[in-house]
Amino acid sequence: MQKDPKPLANPYLYANDDPVNNVDLSGRSFNPIACSAAIIALGALAKSFSSFLYNAYLSARAAVATAIELAATQPELAPLAADLVIAAVLVFAGAVALIAFATYLLLASACNLPGGNISV
Repeated sequence: MQKDPKPLANPYLYANDDPVNNVDLSGRSFNPIACSAAIIALGALAKSFSSFLYNAYLSARAAVATAIELAATQPELAPLAADLVIAAVLVFAGAVALIAFATYLLLASACNLPGGNISV
């Protein structure tokens, strides 16, 4: 971390000398109301996220079961079955990563975490 090369004479200048009634327009301050709202929104989305993940898990499980049955009944298709298992695992991992990224972006933008100014 670097020291500010030119410190402000008035540390409340960013809030127009009224830090109680004004906000930090540069986005450097923490907004507990926005952060709380984001956490509440995440709680409301948790059911959708878990349903999405469960459906991805069921799809991956069905693909793996199909691959095992295919490899057992038709050994010549074993490489295809292995590819099916890999695809199922990647789809499930992608679903998990997508939810994690969306959750982080929501919290980062509301709670002023690093990376919160990413636009998608």
